Amino acid sequence: MPSLINSILEKFEGKPAKVRVIKTMVSYGLSVKEGSIYCNDIEIPFASLARVASVDQRVVKELTKEISSDQFLSKIFSKLRATANMVTVATELGFGVIEITAKNPKEEGIVASVASIIASAKLSIKQVIAEDPEIYEEPKLYIITDGQIPGELIPKIKQISSVKSITIL
Repeated sequence: MPSLINSILEKFEGKPAKVRVIKTMVSYGLSVKEGSIYCNDIEIPFASLARVASVDQRVVKELTKEISSDQFLSKIFSKLRATANMVTVATELGFGVIEITAKNPKEEGIVASVASIIASAKLSIKQVIAEDPEIYEEPKLYIITDGQIPGELIPKIKQISSVKSITIL
């Protein structure tokens, strides 16, 4: 079964600039409403998105019109929301951060396996961010915990068959 992002990207096959914009929009959680681009309730200028996606702003404007006029795309992009990513500030807040690279990021159960090990150490998970392998070349899984990660958990997490590498940030 094709993923949602693949279904969206297939509509723009052969249009690499539009694909870059789509991937950028999804990775930032940018939505399209009434012909404009938003980060939650903040309108984003076409030029700003174009700069980040390394395309001409006319590509962004045209893509926004296409999304607005397509029932399927409009339904998806009108509901996207940006979420705070605490990875870079977690240590300042006293939280722990685990970065995991999977052997096969599409494999089921990676989050559940790691979460079980974290729970066994009586740590709570504050946030989980799993980068979409359809958008990121080498997607990472970030798990932020309510305290520092005890060293004895690292070998247990490394034993999970689908874990390629682990970094404590």
